[in-house]
Amino acid sequence: ELLGQFYNGVLKIELRGATPASDKQHLLGLGSVALATLLSYGAHAQQNPMISKLVNMCDPSNADVTVACIRLKLKMRYPIADLIEDFHRRRGIRETGRKVGQPSVDPRLLGSTRTLSIDIHQAHDLRPAGPRRSAHQLRPYVFYQIPGHPPHFSRTGQGPEVRFDDIGMAQIRVDPEFCHWVESSGGLHIVIFDDAPDTDACIDPSSPSDVGSLGLV
Repeated sequence: ELLGQFYNGVLKIELRGATPASDKQHLLGLGSVALATLLSYGAHAQQNPMISKLVNMCDPSNADVTVACIRLKLKMRYPIADLIEDFHRRRGIRETGRKVGQPSVDPRLLGSTRTLSIDIHQAHDLRPAGPRRSAHQLRPYVFYQIPGHPPHFSRTGQGPEVRFDDIGMAQIRVDPEFCHWVESSGGLHIVIFDDAPDTDACIDPSSPSDVGSLGLV
């Protein structure tokens, strides 16, 4: 889960330099910053703010000596305030469940096989990832994958307003492995991709060089 990586991860930074007469780099300083400190979106009125953090760079041979300070800035491509709020809510539910010692799944479901139905009917107000085309040139399709099952792709639509009317069915064994996936993955990730090419040239999805030409809506 992306936000789980941010809340638990650390970004390590190296400061390096080279003399004009040589390309050899010398390690001048080391620093680190907890990624969680960069996600202070709740304190900003702006929908997608630029977050900054001052990082102390220490001497590689003596961590008590500061050799420089670097201001690190982070701006997500898209606003994630809603994702952060949802992450906090899910984490709070899991923490509450652990504290009271209760399982997070109905005991009557454990060990049973159930049919999971995923209905995706329509998408509204889709926008291209960049300025390369108008929204009416979008060719969106839906992708998701349940562990233990093949990837699922919907039909490809056209434009910013699309009806998929896609219904997927999967037989799910409610075992500890599936429960762990539900609790740790942040839910089923349903992603809309844009299959419209950047240029008039044809794109081969099987070619690694062409995969980057498929834009994410």
